Order: sequence, then structure tokens, then C-alpha cells
Amino acid sequence: MRSHSNLPVCVGFGLSKREQVEELSPYCDGVIVGSALIRHLHEGKGIKEFCEAFLPSGRVSSR
Repeated sequence: MRSHSNLPVCVGFGLSKREQVEELSPYCDGVIVGSALIRHLHEGKGIKEFCEAFLPSGRVSSR
């Protein structure tokens, strides 16, 4: 994909575990965990807890 475009490459279909995020993050620019975030919030947990649970080394991007 990178040879065809300069746009960031993100993955994120069916990802729901930190281990998946850690495994994929070296190979892409971003990992999308939207359904996991919605489920986490629905359970009454906060954003900070979610970030600590899913982000490797606290990496955050606002792109």
C-alpha cells in the first residue's frame, strides 16, 4: 500500500485486545479500536482506563 500512496495506513477491523494493537502497530501508522472503545464506555469505564489498557507505551495520535 505504501508504494501506491503517501497517506497514512491504518488497520482496525475486529481488533479488541491490547496484544493485537501491539502486534500490528509496527506495521502501520495507526490502529483503530472503535468498537472496543464503545464497549469500554458502555461498561461505564473512562477514557484514561481505555488508553492505559490499549495503547502500547501510552502512544496517542490525534490524526
